[in-house]
Amino acid sequence: MKHFDHKGFTLIEVLVGIMLTAIAGGILFSAFLSQNNTYLTQEQTVEVQQTLRGALELMTREIRMCGFDPARTRLFGIGDVTVGSGGMACTADWQESGDPATGGNEITYEFKNGQLIRSSDGSDKVLAEDIEGMSLAFAFDNDEDGDVDLSANGHVIWAIDSDGDGNLDKSLDTNDDGSIDANDSTAGTALTTPVPLNRIRAVQIWLLARSRIEGKTLVNSRTYVVGNKKIAVSDRFQRRLLVANFVFRNMGI
Repeated sequence: MKHFDHKGFTLIEVLVGIMLTAIAGGILFSAFLSQNNTYLTQEQTVEVQQTLRGALELMTREIRMCGFDPARTRLFGIGDVTVGSGGMACTADWQESGDPATGGNEITYEFKNGQLIRSSDGSDKVLAEDIEGMSLAFAFDNDEDGDVDLSANGHVIWAIDSDGDGNLDKSLDTNDDGSIDANDSTAGTALTTPVPLNRIRAVQIWLLARSRIEGKTLVNSRTYVVGNKKIAVSDRFQRRLLVANFVFRNMGI
């Protein structure tokens, strides 16, 4: 007569198996979460960079043309460098009318309520959202010798109109080391002579953008230097600061 062995797993063996399975599952889930968080962080970084680059590309293309004046009327140029919280207005004879008041000849860029806004002909267009800071500073040729003016240490002077009177009056590189950074005072250094806006030759732009959603593991406790502003943060948002400078093609000719 045949006898069958009905012996199975003991309760302890079952519990150990369940525990090992749970540990393995936890490790796999933890790895998945880590990879997912990394992917989301990278995705947000790319999104912020694309926002900045797209906005800057359009600004660069149009602002370069400030002062375009084929008829040599001397009526076109930079009209204001204190628009909003770090913007500017300029005119160019895109319509070749010889009149700055002609529709479409004046363009304004302004940072307001977290948006970068382009205005022309009474119409506003949002170029970028989730912008936390914007600043502009300008290089100039005050003696009109054909070269931008330099500091005592031989660096390009990047200046702003701090009081809105239509003249550049403060240099941002207060320690004259050739870099505008956390070591410089946000108050700026007074220029020896105020500079009228028609002697501006180049612009430096700072744009600070933030991701739309917070990262799960990111801790951002940085201070960003945005021209004459220092923006301190303490949260979980990704941010990117883009700094670029370029020469006005039609100013001073």
